[in-house]
Amino acid sequence: MNTFNFRHVATRAAAASFLSSRALFAGAIGTAVAASFFLSGCDTVRAPGSATPDPLPNVAYPKIEAAEGLGEYLSYGDVKVTSQSPLTVQVPIRARTESEDLRVQYRFIFADQFGTVLNPDAAWTWRKLASRRQDFLSGNAMSSKATDWRLQIRPSR
Repeated sequence: MNTFNFRHVATRAAAASFLSSRALFAGAIGTAVAASFFLSGCDTVRAPGSATPDPLPNVAYPKIEAAEGLGEYLSYGDVKVTSQSPLTVQVPIRARTESEDLRVQYRFIFADQFGTVLNPDAAWTWRKLASRRQDFLSGNAMSSKATDWRLQIRPSR
């Protein structure tokens, strides 16, 4: 005798309903995650990282900068500056090495009375400094507005 089992039907219906609601919930979560990725992908405007302000004022920087450890191998004498227009600077310099010549590059940076650099792309000049001998590095401002200068020296590249 075949009897119809209502409990079996009710259990199957409950399971189907549970699975259906679970699939619906998973679909809603998936849609939310996809929407958040999509919306965050649309935000292409991002602020750049910020630099830290320099705690040293410009007047604290030396007139003659020796980069990458050159300071212990170089000495300079009395600087001659002609304030006639345009500004001309001559720096006596000596390599303190015992027997090796120093190969360096240098450039003069000139600024106006407000501190605005007049030659930001100044070219580097190559020089071989003989051991224990005085040499002279000279720079001429190309603008009559120049009132200040800085000499940068680095190892030859």
